[in-house]
Amino acid sequence: MNGIISRDEKAHASSVSLGGKCASAFAAIMILIGSPGCKNPPQDTALPGPEAGHSPAAPASTSLPQLPVSADYLPAPFAAPHSRPSAAFVHPGLLHTEEDFERMRTKLRDKAEPWTSGFKELTDHGFSQASFEPHPLTKVLRGGAGQNFGRMVNECQRAYLCALRWKITGDTQYADTSIGLLKAWSGTMTELGGNSDRFLAAGIYGYMWANVGEIMRSYPGWKPEEIKHFQGWLLEHYYAKSHDFFLRHNGAAITNYWANWDLCNLAGTLSIGVFCDRPDIFQEGLDYLAHGAGNGELRRAIYYLHPGKMGQWQEAGRDQGHGIFGVDMLGAVCETAWSQGVDLYSAADCRFLAGAEYTAKYNLGHDVPYQAYCWGTGPKGKWGIQPVISSIARGNGGTGYELVYNHYVNRLGIAAPWCEERVLGLRPESNGLYLGCGTLTFAQDPAPSAPPRLSIHEFGGLPRLAWWGSARASGYEILRAASPAGPFAKIATLGPRDFGYDDADAGKNPANYTYRVRSLFANGGKSLDSNLARATTLTEGELIAQWSFDKNRQDADATLAGGAQLAPGHLGEAVQLDGLTGHVVLSKGIAAELGDFTFAAWVKLNERKNYSPVFDFGDGDGRHFWLLAADGKSLPSFGGTTVYGYNRQEFTGDKPLPVNEWVHLAITLRGRTGVLYVNGAPAGQNDGLDFPPFQFGKTANNYLGRWQSESGIHLAGSLDEVRLYRGALSQKAVQALAGQGAKP
Repeated sequence: MNGIISRDEKAHASSVSLGGKCASAFAAIMILIGSPGCKNPPQDTALPGPEAGHSPAAPASTSLPQLPVSADYLPAPFAAPHSRPSAAFVHPGLLHTEEDFERMRTKLRDKAEPWTSGFKELTDHGFSQASFEPHPLTKVLRGGAGQNFGRMVNECQRAYLCALRWKITGDTQYADTSIGLLKAWSGTMTELGGNSDRFLAAGIYGYMWANVGEIMRSYPGWKPEEIKHFQGWLLEHYYAKSHDFFLRHNGAAITNYWANWDLCNLAGTLSIGVFCDRPDIFQEGLDYLAHGAGNGELRRAIYYLHPGKMGQWQEAGRDQGHGIFGVDMLGAVCETAWSQGVDLYSAADCRFLAGAEYTAKYNLGHDVPYQAYCWGTGPKGKWGIQPVISSIARGNGGTGYELVYNHYVNRLGIAAPWCEERVLGLRPESNGLYLGCGTLTFAQDPAPSAPPRLSIHEFGGLPRLAWWGSARASGYEILRAASPAGPFAKIATLGPRDFGYDDADAGKNPANYTYRVRSLFANGGKSLDSNLARATTLTEGELIAQWSFDKNRQDADATLAGGAQLAPGHLGEAVQLDGLTGHVVLSKGIAAELGDFTFAAWVKLNERKNYSPVFDFGDGDGRHFWLLAADGKSLPSFGGTTVYGYNRQEFTGDKPLPVNEWVHLAITLRGRTGVLYVNGAPAGQNDGLDFPPFQFGKTANNYLGRWQSESGIHLAGSLDEVRLYRGALSQKAVQALAGQGAKP
């Protein structure tokens, strides 16, 4: 088995005893899924640097300056910054903290709902009864001949549910049952094996056992030396495999394993790190979610951002059971970090919420947009494609959404309407395939509704707005002004589940516009206004960064690196690059808010080397977009990829650029149409581009004259009057830039 499918999961559904109304739904999750097969691989897969089928090198550790941004245009945070003050861990501090348990006790004393129904679901469950005798195994196998892991899953679930009953009620008979299971398994099991599924086992069951241990660590009946032994058992048999999986991915291509494989191991790594008081292990998990190479990295797990805050899950084209399970695992990762003072929920503009909402909406029976997903399978990364969203296991009732809903809606006051509908339709949540009872453990009283949080980019020449809404809002007002100072006029009123708006009217009177959104409530009230967001419909765009490389001019932040130096240029001075190490480092995330955009520069080649980059913006891990002075056939080229070249989209000019001659080179993107200009004349066009700059996020490595990898090709030549615009310039505007005889 190469990791594309988990062939024992169907057996797992039958081997694990499931209680409550979620049992049949969970059985639907564990379906044997095969590769869809691929007939049309890309024609040209040769790219320099870390691309298809290869495990990439770590990104260069370059310190990048930040572009100044007006505070008026920064989205207001939903909560105070959540960062760990020290290496000391909070205990208990995984899925549940002491504050959480006190809330449960208080609500149960008050006979409040939904906690009372959630507690009944716990106490009625057959696995939550005391005086159970453990039946540990010496060797646990998941995947392949002789797999027997179902017994351990059952008994770990028993340990968890009994731990909850003890922590909530104080009844020590449940504590003794839970501790008995922990001691029996850690004292007996000496091997966790199987085929590639052993890595799933390491992540999932390491996460489960660590959560039980974290709840029980304060029980006087569990001796310190027994706790230490249990910690060592988790490190040796669970964490060690997760760590190895992050490093080697079982020898497969980096894209081979689906997001849930990484996310399982992330949940296990973070949980074991906290329970074992190992900050280094905890940090390893945080680092991987932020910039790991595999599909569990946050921006790969939520593969594509659609209008209206819909985030396509990486496994959406595979089946829905695994997608929902991925939401469950990423939720556990975020909640564990939150318990320790680290806010992953809001990372990348609440990207997790975008993915959870997308998955919930589709599984509630509604249509969602879909972007074809391409990836590489097996040890060599054979190209594959999922052209449509999968309906397999659609509508299954997996756990995990109570956590998502209660964090965003009830903790922070942010609207999550599709998660909310899903949660309210499944309450009270039973014990799940792994850990559950979320109605009891995660339900919270509602926080005040947060004001909307607005972002914007241009698409097809028009402003495309998207926002996170306010919990319990009945609708939204869109306001627009010709300047940040106003006056603002209402241009649209939308419903409570509408988080996106394309302002078609703005194209009738081209200008720079400023927008706000406010929430409406059924009682006639309104929220505070959102942050300001700006857009342009001008044919000459809006200049957001300029690099003239003249000592007497103020450029946007940039650092000359390697063999880069200033020299006489086309319009004054230019930056001269030696083709070996010379390049220019630009600010982190410089293009992160751009949809339609224009990049323009004067370029003089000393040598026409194939794959010579004019710019390359990315993260060093197979996610970047570029403009090449010469591609593999010596033609100027624009392209981008978010999956190591597998989903690469690109197009070229019609002839090579000259050598030892200044040429004006520009790329514009308007909607899905990219146009390449040479000296102001169109030289190439593609009308099917799907990855504008904002899809790449806040790219860390933004270079002029250098490819992403350390060993990648550098431009041999000079650059002058480099410009980056919001909006796609018209041909007339590009021609004006190309016809400059002097600097403005």
